[in-house]
Amino acid sequence: MNMSDSDQVYETSETLSMYLEFHYGPSCLNVDNFPQRCVSYARKYVANADKGLALDLGCAVGRSCFELARDFKHVTGVDLSCSFINTCKTLQKTGTFSWSVQEEGLLRSQRSINLENLGLFQNSAEIDFVQADVQFLEFLPKNYNLVLACNLIDRLSSPAKFLQQIQQRLVSGGILFITTPCTWLEEFTPRDKWLGGFHEDGRFFNTFEAMSRIFESSFQLLAPPEPLEFVIRETSRKFQHTFSEMTVWKKR
Repeated sequence: MNMSDSDQVYETSETLSMYLEFHYGPSCLNVDNFPQRCVSYARKYVANADKGLALDLGCAVGRSCFELARDFKHVTGVDLSCSFINTCKTLQKTGTFSWSVQEEGLLRSQRSINLENLGLFQNSAEIDFVQADVQFLEFLPKNYNLVLACNLIDRLSSPAKFLQQIQQRLVSGGILFITTPCTWLEEFTPRDKWLGGFHEDGRFFNTFEAMSRIFESSFQLLAPPEPLEFVIRETSRKFQHTFSEMTVWKKR
């Protein structure tokens, strides 16, 4: 599997540590755990009778997958990063993982996680973690009840193609839960592939409008755009504080 230079950023040990902290560390700046909140929001839109299969695209180090496994019969987590997926599999097998976080300069503190203590280990065997490009999912079934795509689409080379194809993975009435900070960058997405963030016919054209066009005939909008904040810790004094845009869609 070939990775672009932009994808390699997710293979560094520092990035792995930051995402472990993001998924399993303490809250920062009084902002609650983002993957946990995403699952909490998404599960409200899925009836108990429909909690069969869930798909988490861009699952990173797996917190949302372990959360979903509490409710769903089977969960599939997909991410392009080898280090992320290997970490998920280690957590799934042992229930524990340790990492270090930067305080300042060369000073680091040790962290560890135990899934049992979070109530996330019991159903972990019901998860498949797969390293793959989420833009090529032909190997997956077409009967998911819920698909999560959190902070993902603005890191893809062809986001419109992804949104068109992901429709095929959901059952009729299935839920698609999307969050995106809409940080379109040419290092990840060619300029002509951006979904929004530019002028069209002399006016602002944003990501939600683009998604609405793509989904017009195949999805019903259940939840209009709503901000969902998250914080990624870099050091003890430096944080990425971002507001993602959350939308929820139901396949017709």
